[in-house]
Amino acid sequence: MSETIWVAIISAFTTIVTAVITLYPEIIKSKKEDQEELPDGEIQNIATKRVKKTVIRLIIVSVSILILVIIGDILYTMYDHPISTSEFEKIAEKKATNPYIVQSATAIVNYDDSLYIGKTQRHTYVRIVYVLKLLKDISKKDEKAFEEEYYSSETKPSPEHWYGTEKEIFINDNGSKYSLSVEGKKGDVLTVVTGATYSYPIPLADKRITPKGSITLTGSNDYYAYLNELDYIENLTIVLESPQIIILPYGDRSAFSVRDGKEPEFEEAFIGQSNSPNRETAIRQKSVSMHWKNVEPGTYNGIIYQWK
Repeated sequence: MSETIWVAIISAFTTIVTAVITLYPEIIKSKKEDQEELPDGEIQNIATKRVKKTVIRLIIVSVSILILVIIGDILYTMYDHPISTSEFEKIAEKKATNPYIVQSATAIVNYDDSLYIGKTQRHTYVRIVYVLKLLKDISKKDEKAFEEEYYSSETKPSPEHWYGTEKEIFINDNGSKYSLSVEGKKGDVLTVVTGATYSYPIPLADKRITPKGSITLTGSNDYYAYLNELDYIENLTIVLESPQIIILPYGDRSAFSVRDGKEPEFEEAFIGQSNSPNRETAIRQKSVSMHWKNVEPGTYNGIIYQWK
């Protein structure tokens, strides 16, 4: 229940109690003055009946007001002002180990191929846009307030660092792990952008295994995944695209989510494409994307894709 409804309930209860305490002596006094010839017991009975009637009327009025407040609160929430703080955000604010929660994280992954000494090289450009809500004051001296890491894999070597929107402090030598210098007050919303570039030979090896979920890959498909170790993320989005290569989902259920120690769950990814048949670029260019909501720490979300 919202704070408005709780206030209404407390107000109604307080009104009834106060009325009973205040009115009871007055009713007895007035009845004694009006009916001095009646026995005390009968005067007491009349006073009690009057108190009961008064209390019942007060209860009816209070309940009616409470019902109107509840209906108004529901309509206000539904049609005018949706709840700004989700239940997930409330839980995240209590459990978060970082001084922020991630309202949204959007990974935009761009692919292109080039020839290098007669062999095809694939270049993967990753840019991630974070929208952070601060849970406490942060100064630029808090060097570990926001840490980022881009991982290497069996086929993808250590990434080339990309400098983003904030000052960065390297944690390791090649810059794949670093912290951002951010500052703000509790409740502030900040937007930061990080990134990295991977270059590796094509074709890829068969029977590769994802680090989480043990998903087996072939030489004709690959994946991009976001490893979330510590953050609470309200909205996570991954977009795969290329101006040069036709990117397609690998099967009907190519988006996956892996939670700690559990089997991967698969969903259908979205294909963004133009309906216009008159433009060659509109026919060629496609994007593959997926949204996940309420992502908790210890999750691994990604998309398996193929190309033409």
